Parts: sequence; structure tokens; C-alpha cells
Amino acid sequence: MSEEMTGRETRRLLARMKRLEEAEASEEARDEAQKILLARHLERLRGKGARRP
Repeated sequence: MSEEMTGRETRRLLARMKRLEEAEASEEARDEAQKILLARHLERLRGKGARRP
């Protein structure tokens, strides 16, 4: 019985680790997307500023 619980606990821990890794990857992707959007926005602002006399 204790081996059965250990196997079940191991599977739960592995599943939790996988979810945490996926969440971390998702956060990194979100951060990268935000950097790209900010760079684009700044570029547009610079372009508008260049057109003004």
C-alpha cells in the first residue's frame, strides 16, 4: 500500500512540476511579447515626433 501511495504522490509531484514549468514558460513568453509591443509603440511615437516641425 505504501508503494502505491508513493507512486501516486510521485505522479502528482511530476504533474505539478510540469504545470509550474509551463506557467514559467508562459510568463517568459508574455514578457517577451510585452517587450516587442513596447518597442513597436516607442518606434511609432518616435516616428510621430519626427514629423512635427
